Amino acid sequence: MRIVIDTNIILVSLSPKSESHWIIKELINGKLNLCLTDEIIYEYQEIIERFMGHEFALDSISFLLSIPSIIYIRLYYSWLLLSQDPDDNKFSDCYIASSAKYLITQDAGFNSLKEVKFPIINVISLTEFKEIYFNSNKA
Repeated sequence: MRIVIDTNIILVSLSPKSESHWIIKELINGKLNLCLTDEIIYEYQEIIERFMGHEFALDSISFLLSIPSIIYIRLYYSWLLLSQDPDDNKFSDCYIASSAKYLITQDAGFNSLKEVKFPIINVISLTEFKEIYFNSNKA
């Protein structure tokens, strides 16, 4: 399953002690495919560095990029769907270009995407995604 993950989710999921770390484990195990663009990678690194330091940020990005289930997406078009925080358009654009199933975020600024008629973007919280994901994989 292809997903796009906002920076706030990556930040809280990196630590093995985090209750959100399950999503990183699913990526490592190849059960999820994380779609990334250069812009998303740069933002991940910038925010991780801000909160956890330069070395940890470099190691985290190297680690993420080494996961075989990562799908690199090259963007050729920007939809400009998020006017409140235009910097977040990189996530919605990646979602569209990758044909991802979910855009996972805790940022309420993405809720405006739920009102967009086309293209449809399935914005979901990590809690909602966890419930859907594990309920669909019970069979």
